Amino acid sequence: MIQGNFKYVSLIALSTTFAVCVVLIVLLVVTQRNDGESLGLLQTTSQSDGIFEGIEAIEEGGSFLASDIPQCAAQLIVEIRGSYELHDSTHGNSLSRLRQSSHSCRTFGFLLRDDAILSGGKCAEHAYSVNIPGVGIRTPKSQINVVSSSANQLKWLKINSTDAALTMKRKQPRSKMFFLKDGLPLSKITTALAWGDISIGMKCDGSLPLLSIRTVSTGNNLLGDLLNRSEAPLSNILHTLVLKKTDVSTMAEMSSGEEKWWVRKRDYLDLKAELDELKPNHIGPQGSLNVVEGLGFKALLEAEDPYNRTKTCIMIYYDKWKKLKEKKMEPFFDWMDYGSGKNYTIGRESRNCAWQVIKFDSSQLQKVEIEFEYNVHENTVRAAYVNSSLELPEDTDLLYIWGLDRKVYVAKEHEEEDLFRMKHVSFTQSGPLLMAGFLKIGLNSEVISINSDSGHYKPQVKNFNRFYHFLRSLGIPRDAIQWEKGTNYSDRDWSKMFL
Repeated sequence: MIQGNFKYVSLIALSTTFAVCVVLIVLLVVTQRNDGESLGLLQTTSQSDGIFEGIEAIEEGGSFLASDIPQCAAQLIVEIRGSYELHDSTHGNSLSRLRQSSHSCRTFGFLLRDDAILSGGKCAEHAYSVNIPGVGIRTPKSQINVVSSSANQLKWLKINSTDAALTMKRKQPRSKMFFLKDGLPLSKITTALAWGDISIGMKCDGSLPLLSIRTVSTGNNLLGDLLNRSEAPLSNILHTLVLKKTDVSTMAEMSSGEEKWWVRKRDYLDLKAELDELKPNHIGPQGSLNVVEGLGFKALLEAEDPYNRTKTCIMIYYDKWKKLKEKKMEPFFDWMDYGSGKNYTIGRESRNCAWQVIKFDSSQLQKVEIEFEYNVHENTVRAAYVNSSLELPEDTDLLYIWGLDRKVYVAKEHEEEDLFRMKHVSFTQSGPLLMAGFLKIGLNSEVISINSDSGHYKPQVKNFNRFYHFLRSLGIPRDAIQWEKGTNYSDRDWSKMFL
């Protein structure tokens, strides 16, 4: 009897062991894709940010090692959510049927710039949202495959800038993470993302986040492959983020609130040359006026200022910046607003930096377009808005410009106490034009006189002469309006005004 019970118990134990093995095999099979890739599991510790908590797994073929997220990356590893269709073949009644199901996925990526994320795998390819720590949800605008035979699983996601308020004017995205040209030693990597045989590792050099791209199987550095094989504009973006070891010490950290980014310090002459290279952006066709050839370099700085401050304010800071005489210097506007220059006190001149130059957009410009109407019987000229029933201000001087579209626009100049300053550059955002000056408007919107007074554009007599002939082409005779000679015009030049 005892022997029989023993056999019975042994049979139960054997069955239980067999069942456990079956379960383990099933679990192993479940965690394998048909192509042999394993399901990547997310490992987290108490150091992980909130977006990493409670995640059991991310998409097939990918893994995220977050065992030691360094402080410099706390705001730079982002969560990506995506969705794509799965197609399964089923068999019933000897007929093959295709079944579709939607698969939601979650993966991660690196915020390399405030407008771009590097990630990988199918989930990134079908991403519909990106969660950036400290910023919130962003929607990817486009997704670009990294063109490389070795790293074809990587994806580059374009997103809206994290600083939307300055996107309109700021020329350069803010760089947040960098690739070390020679790669990082594997022993130094503290955080890694992997897709298939591709791994992106990172470490902090002080507070500077550095990345390297390698193959998991061989450990080979793939950065050179990416730089050589990627197509523009991706290749251009990558090149701006590559540092040599000697470059690390030239990086300067910028901050605005909680956001941080990095700029490269350079020689003063290089930075000055970089500003000079912006001049062609403000020069128009032959015969037009521009601020570069008018007021000069200070107008160029005013035109490029992200905050639209007046040239008076900007030049105070610029004079201080160029006198630093450091071997390597922060770019001027970064230094002024986010670097060491933001702590510079300008004393009694501070009110100049409270002023802002008004910059019209196309819809605002359209509202201030005017036309001229000549009264033959009274030999007078009346001006009126083209797109508004409002009357022009009476008995006042108005700023006017003659645009490249051969249309005339006017606006009232600012009062001395106004914080927002209306200038000739306001009409075109410091762009080129054909003529600028003042119109004197009398009663009933009558045009009394016209001059060529513009400190930004400094029109010559030949420019004034072209505007004169433009009004003549509208049927307006010379004596219907007073044409005022500029104080900077010689009698010889003025003698050619009406030719």
